[in-house]
Amino acid sequence: MTEITDTRTAEPELAQGFDGFDPRIPSYPRVWPYLLDLSKDAYPADRDFARALWENIPGMLRVAWSRQLGRCALAHYLARSGIGQIIVAGTDLPCNDLEIHEIAWNTNPATRTVYADRDKLAVVYAQALFRGPGTRPAVHAAPGDADALLDAAAEHVDLHERVAVLFVTSLDLLDKTTAARAIRRITARTVDGSAVGIVHLGARDRATARLLPSLAADHGAAVPCLRGPAEVAALFPPGMRLVRPGIFDVMTWLDSAAFPDGPGHAPQVDGLSVWCAVARTPRSPFNGSARRVLGRLTGGYAPRLALPGCTP
Repeated sequence: MTEITDTRTAEPELAQGFDGFDPRIPSYPRVWPYLLDLSKDAYPADRDFARALWENIPGMLRVAWSRQLGRCALAHYLARSGIGQIIVAGTDLPCNDLEIHEIAWNTNPATRTVYADRDKLAVVYAQALFRGPGTRPAVHAAPGDADALLDAAAEHVDLHERVAVLFVTSLDLLDKTTAARAIRRITARTVDGSAVGIVHLGARDRATARLLPSLAADHGAAVPCLRGPAEVAALFPPGMRLVRPGIFDVMTWLDSAAFPDGPGHAPQVDGLSVWCAVARTPRSPFNGSARRVLGRLTGGYAPRLALPGCTP
């Protein structure tokens, strides 16, 4: 890993304007780009944590790149599928032309992307630097609070139309109950045919399953929940339909779903897994256009009706 000289965020006055912001605590939106040498904007705590991950976890650089590929693949798939609105729940600092809104817009110029994160600095950077076709102002909202997330995003997207919410290794930082509740609320508040995409970390062996949380705790970072495919699948409520190939490692998902004519599988990542999945909300017998009308009449919230054959 190449050492990057810190620049703007080394100045302490930058952090003083953020209530509750502490540069001594590593933040994943800064750590992931730093691991890839794609961002200079990292505090010493971020750099120390990134170095510990790189030195102690086998294949950590490939993990970081697999995560990057996963977010690009899901953005490409969602835009290609005709969903014209994407809410990104988990925003990295800028990564030099590898941004979700750029992938989505180049796939479908009608796509609009809204970034959201609990990290206020990541939101400020997104508001300042994520500009151009297809972008909307970033919002400050925690991925685990689906209602706050959707309410904030609703200023920039139309929740009466299909929307995709993309969790980029942000559900990893939530316990099972909170993560499942977030997806359930998104399903309840979005129209039929909307989608939830997930890029999620997992462990291939018990040693790594213990090591990553231990390193995070030692450095004061949020401790991730490493889940297997079955545990990731359990986060989706009944009635949501997984897009083929379901929940697989990034390269399998990339080949099979986003780029069916792409190259063969890359070597598996040692130690950690990076899972990808997209699930669509169920299509109810209640006509979608009628739901949109009801939504407008009820102030933006159209409840999913419990009709025969429809999962509420």
